[in-house]
Amino acid sequence: MTLVPLRETARQFGATVTYKNKTVTVSDEATGTTIAIKPGSNLVKINGKTVKWAVPATAVQGAIYVPARDLAKALGGTVKWESLYGDEKLLVLEREV
Repeated sequence: MTLVPLRETARQFGATVTYKNKTVTVSDEATGTTIAIKPGSNLVKINGKTVKWAVPATAVQGAIYVPARDLAKALGGTVKWESLYGDEKLLVLEREV
């Protein structure tokens, strides 16, 4: 399971992130998707529908980390690993809009 920083990853997808009342909200204008996440919970609301993610959103030193594959899927993207050289690999999250 690979976790990614929510705010930075969402911004890379072009989404905005806000925090209010202990809920982090990701708004993606390109796909019309809104994701509501409560740190410590793996129950996430995507466009009002409750979905269970692989692991809970986790706060680490003020940043929220979420499962890469679940976030990418919710934003209409994909996750893959690309080989660099030797045993090193690069995590790639992408989507076409």
